[in-house]
Amino acid sequence: QFAPDVSRIAGSVSIGLAIYPLHAENAKDLFLFADNMMYKAKGAGKHQIGVPGEQEVAEVFRDMTATTMMVVKAINERRIVPFFQPILDVTGNRIAGYEVLSRLEQDGEHMEAARFIEYAEKAGAIHRLDTMVMEQALLKLAQSGFPGYLFVNLSPRALAVSDFLTTLKATVRNAGIAPGQVVF
Repeated sequence: QFAPDVSRIAGSVSIGLAIYPLHAENAKDLFLFADNMMYKAKGAGKHQIGVPGEQEVAEVFRDMTATTMMVVKAINERRIVPFFQPILDVTGNRIAGYEVLSRLEQDGEHMEAARFIEYAEKAGAIHRLDTMVMEQALLKLAQSGFPGYLFVNLSPRALAVSDFLTTLKATVRNAGIAPGQVVF
């Protein structure tokens, strides 16, 4: 392939296959199954399609269950931590704010949110995850004295929890930073 400026570009594709209702009966589980198969395809060397056989179906369900349990355990052990991605104001060449990204600490590594957020949602623990990361991020912002914005991503499911907004207000107040600095 060529870009508009005629320079050559290359890419690779890894595809995970999941079939309704054979592998799952709802969209979220179907997505998780396909996601697992996609990581299998990547592990096989990219440019692959992860097509599940009977043995792989059982293995993927075991992996999904094990991953869900690992994520819940990480939340309980407070191993979900904030990472701060700077947002640059290019006109003034300064950091205007930070976006808070969730990372799961596992064996000295940091797993990106795309690998575990769905499992936290499926386990009904996403509001705990969001609250924990937000608390840590707001405290770090307060300790640093940074005057800019902090962009916090929240799961729509977290917003549906009855006391989440009360917890949210208390967390911002307890951090001791101006509410106007926090963008959800």
